[in-house]
Amino acid sequence: MSQAEFEAAIAGNKPYFGPFLGCRRSWPHIYWFQQKLMKKLAGTHAASPFNILEVGSWAGASTYSWAEGLQRYFAGNGHIVAVDVWSDTATDAPDLVSASEAAKEMFQHNMRAGCVAHLVEALQATSDEAFEMLRPRRFELIYIDGDHSYEQVRRDIDNAQHLLTPNGIICGDDLEVQADAVDPDIVDQAIAHKLGWAEHPERDIGFHPGVTRAVFETFGRVSEWGGFWAVAKNRDGWKSISLDGIDALLPLPLLQYGEDGQRLFAL
Repeated sequence: MSQAEFEAAIAGNKPYFGPFLGCRRSWPHIYWFQQKLMKKLAGTHAASPFNILEVGSWAGASTYSWAEGLQRYFAGNGHIVAVDVWSDTATDAPDLVSASEAAKEMFQHNMRAGCVAHLVEALQATSDEAFEMLRPRRFELIYIDGDHSYEQVRRDIDNAQHLLTPNGIICGDDLEVQADAVDPDIVDQAIAHKLGWAEHPERDIGFHPGVTRAVFETFGRVSEWGGFWAVAKNRDGWKSISLDGIDALLPLPLLQYGEDGQRLFAL
């Protein structure tokens, strides 16, 4: 049924962020906190263009969220560079390659159907390549949600700092556990064995060890809301961010499917 809904969305020129091809890869609350962050930042950045770099876009759910935030809180005064490889040349699995190609097409469709394509520049590259190509540019917010291996997350964070404006924001997804809340041996072993996912035995939850370690090594404890994390740059280094008392609306297309993948309503 999900493929039929996917095809119907394309035929009807509607955005699709459902389970087919993993077109929405984060829980809805992540996008809610993105909206809250954008609303908060609009109070200090609204007079100048607000430029966003997103590392890891897939079918564009988070890209659409950021773009809606630009339209709602910045009157569209900004731009998003969305980076993804949208291919898998490291595997001989034709189904994965075709899925990546379909995801890129879906990304382009979702930007058009969501009426935000004018705010988005798609850049097909690895994050390492993208940071090098974008080196002359600067961004007010950089969102890291690409390859979750420790080495790559650490490089992405390090590279992001060179492209960030003063008082800019670095944020990302999939920080389920901060490093001072888990036995370091568990993180060490997971990273040594190249595991993208590990279990926290005391809290009975899973987490991404590469994200956990890379974020903590760079920033220490960060502001975090259900896996979505953020820090703000200042002259002394990095500071936490409070979203207390800030409410925001979630873009409707990102609410269409529940956490179990069932469609809740039609657009």
